[in-house]
Amino acid sequence: MTINLQSYSLLREIQSLDVSIKKHMDRIEAEKLRLDQINRMRSTRTGEKEELLKSLEELSDTTAAKEKELFTLDSNLKQAKTNLSSAATNTQMEALEKQIRESSVQVDALEEEILNLLTNSEEIESAVNEHDEFLQGSLETLEVIKKEVNDIQKVEQLEIDKYHERIERVSQNIPENLFKSFQLARTKHRFNNPITKIKGNSCSMCRFILDSQTSSLVELFKTIEFCGQCERLIAPLEA
Repeated sequence: MTINLQSYSLLREIQSLDVSIKKHMDRIEAEKLRLDQINRMRSTRTGEKEELLKSLEELSDTTAAKEKELFTLDSNLKQAKTNLSSAATNTQMEALEKQIRESSVQVDALEEEILNLLTNSEEIESAVNEHDEFLQGSLETLEVIKKEVNDIQKVEQLEIDKYHERIERVSQNIPENLFKSFQLARTKHRFNNPITKIKGNSCSMCRFILDSQTSSLVELFKTIEFCGQCERLIAPLEA
């Protein structure tokens, strides 16, 4: 098979088909991002819920310890009040009265602290419930979107397969050495123009200066050359 203008035209067709393939691939990725976004949100909410449950457990332990402390303090206060009625001396009475005053203050403070702990626990439980509702709702949404994404992916993949089939057919009509060279450039620049031209003695893509002899040989279809800088395949200017 002879390298000629038609050979490079077929390479340009493959380059154009790759651009179309990229558009469909981008659409597939965009659809996947929808799923990724929901999964990220679910992951964040799950982590937050775990932290809330951890805090709730710590509050529960603290509340239980405070309630135990309150029970002991309240029992001692009741006992002090009972003992007050049977105090034998003024000294005993004064000591019991002092104990009762101090214990009453401690009981009041402890009851307020426990109340605050219970309030905090209720707020956290409410937040946990909100997270559960979100996770349940988002799971249902996720299943719906998964189906939508799968359907769209199938459609887009069918189009991509058609382009690949066309590339396979086109490549059969390109000289093997030229196609192999194109594949080298395509590996690096598949979706960013693997083919370049020489304009004003330089690569039209990266502006690397090329010698006039190389340019002449390429234009006459006498050689297959790559840009020395960007490694794109150099095509004749008229191709």
